Amino acid sequence: MADLTITLDLRQFRDFEGKFRRATSELMTRQRDVAERAARGLVIPSLQRHAPVGTHYTPEGVAFTTEELRKSIRLGGFRSIPTKSPTAAGAAYGTSLDILMAAHGKFTLFDTTPHLIFPRTGKCLRFFWPGVTFTARQRLTRTMEVATPGGSTVYLQKVVHPGTIGHRWDMDALAEVGPQLIEELHKVCRNFLVSIQGG
Repeated sequence: MADLTITLDLRQFRDFEGKFRRATSELMTRQRDVAERAARGLVIPSLQRHAPVGTHYTPEGVAFTTEELRKSIRLGGFRSIPTKSPTAAGAAYGTSLDILMAAHGKFTLFDTTPHLIFPRTGKCLRFFWPGVTFTARQRLTRTMEVATPGGSTVYLQKVVHPGTIGHRWDMDALAEVGPQLIEELHKVCRNFLVSIQGG
């Protein structure tokens, strides 16, 4: 016969386990909602603010800007990222967001090497060349309209593009909203803990 018997009441642990399961289930169902809200309210607007604005010219050589790239940025699909843990096969720990934009957007992000540009339709390219050099004017007298002080409209069968240096404006956008994204995640975690403790 034991000299002392201690009885442990584990009902509180069972209650806690139930709360934990309910809170975890709610957290998983809210995961996509949280990601979508953050993407639409923070990420997309920031990307649109940081996307470069192109400079174009009318046939008369009047410069104007376009926000075509900025306006094209939108939210695509969602994909769950599976966990790597062997003990939680099939579980998801995150959401991947697909951001869509105009096809030329990638050329503003990454460096491009020198390349030839040919007309997609028609026999030649027609574009305004700002600041066309005197040497080029002499060479292109048959394929250019009357030059203006700012340049000239030219007609060419092909153009050698010198290439561009990309700029990761997408990273600038994410750095701008990073603290707010982290706060959103902290808010979700705090709500999770509150639901376990109180609900």
